[in-house]
Amino acid sequence: RGVPNTMHQIKDFNEDLTLVNTKYPSVWEILQQNGIKTGVCGSMHSSPPPENYRDYSFFIPDPFATSKVAHPEYIEAFQDFNLQMSRESSRNVSSSLNLKAGTNVLLKAPQLGLRLGTFMELGKQVLQERSKPWIKTRRRTYQMTLAFDVFMKQMKNTKPQFATFFTNHVASSMHRYWAATYPQDYKTFNIEKEWVDTYKNEIYFTMEMFSRFFKETVDFVNKNPEYKIIVASSMGQASTTAEQIDSQVYVEFPKVFMNKMGLNETDYTEVPSMFPQFNVRINPEKIEHFRNASGKLIVGNEAVEVRESENGFFAFDFGQKNQGAGKITYDGKETTFKEFGLYNLIIEDKADSTAYHIPEGTLLVYDPQHTSAKQDVEKIPSTALVPNILKNFNVSVPAYMKFEKIEGLSVN
Repeated sequence: RGVPNTMHQIKDFNEDLTLVNTKYPSVWEILQQNGIKTGVCGSMHSSPPPENYRDYSFFIPDPFATSKVAHPEYIEAFQDFNLQMSRESSRNVSSSLNLKAGTNVLLKAPQLGLRLGTFMELGKQVLQERSKPWIKTRRRTYQMTLAFDVFMKQMKNTKPQFATFFTNHVASSMHRYWAATYPQDYKTFNIEKEWVDTYKNEIYFTMEMFSRFFKETVDFVNKNPEYKIIVASSMGQASTTAEQIDSQVYVEFPKVFMNKMGLNETDYTEVPSMFPQFNVRINPEKIEHFRNASGKLIVGNEAVEVRESENGFFAFDFGQKNQGAGKITYDGKETTFKEFGLYNLIIEDKADSTAYHIPEGTLLVYDPQHTSAKQDVEKIPSTALVPNILKNFNVSVPAYMKFEKIEGLSVN
């Protein structure tokens, strides 16, 4: 969006972005409105899609979308499968597959661009899970190989002038397994050697898959040298604490939880969120009641943090760790997880967030027409990326953005 989070203030998936999109629209919206052929694949907060999403070369909303809507329409078969896999593997990766959604994807595989080699890798993965059950965590990464197949097919079919592809598979692995790969980064290390030996190669595995994506993209732009590649991580990660985790609290039965808050099913809409967060949109006439009720819940010895934003959106930060039998207090009275529709989920891989985001990320630009030009720049503000992209297409940079030229990216 070309502005820092202090300006756009987006915090949670599926909060109402109507006002934000008006004040600080995303780069793909600005480009599309200026006649630049644009494609979007999985970028965060691309859901719900804009009203004119069918005017895009392709539009595949993020994995927290509230519906399978995508463009072209046949991609909805993949998006339906994609969303279900994301929901079912939010913390512990599910070993099951939705047969109906999976069958629909198989039937449309050639049209979607899903390749035989990808299916062979998926089959190998499923077979290996029988002897090594712990590697089912890699399904998150293989989910992205399917998405990348779909993305590259659309790139070759539609040849947009600008396109995005988003993947979280590396970041997800870093959060969980940094302590296994880089145990030397911690002063205090309270993790068993067996866990380290099991998961020490997971970050390398996800990076290898990213390298394959990158190589294929390089091959594509070498054949179509009017393109450039921008790899932008926006932020990086670093070690936090090396602790194993046994369980986390989450909302298992939303209807029960919301009923305890004094609302029935017609008073709210549950919206997808990243585990263990729980997000809902409350009807206007119930907002005041819910605002008062939501601040009364204590899990363990800490109040559950709740954020409210535009038009009745509320985000609950569950995920309290190692609560054992559990202790809940609501409005000063002790109660149980079961009575409130909560559950203390056993974490199969015992992985806590052993690494988390830091401001310093990575920006890499590859231009097939200038392969000899190499330049290392120590620091570039992440907010400079969008203005440079706009300049590249001779699109006016809005006054609220600050333009700082990035060599090799903007042609103007």
